[in-house]
Amino acid sequence: MINPTQTPWSVEAVSDAVRIVTRIPSKDGMSRRPGGVKVILARLNPSQISEAETHANARLMAAAPDLFEACKELVEKGSWSRNDPQTVRARAAIAKAEGRT
Repeated sequence: MINPTQTPWSVEAVSDAVRIVTRIPSKDGMSRRPGGVKVILARLNPSQISEAETHANARLMAAAPDLFEACKELVEKGSWSRNDPQTVRARAAIAKAEGRT
């Protein structure tokens, strides 16, 4: 079972990179910033690919927790055949996210 950061992930462009960020409540409850303390989950600045591709990769990473949960829900509650190619791919993606492959 995976346990990623449960707060929403978003993309933030800075001068030299793109970051995946979230905000978590401060442990002492004293954060003056709306939404809590900013946490940088990833920083992307690959010089080998274009800026547009870097932003696209960042958006995909930021959407990963939502995509994972939606995929799990579809597989668990859907009315698919267990051998349907789409179901097999969805199960493989869930296993990859959970570190079972």
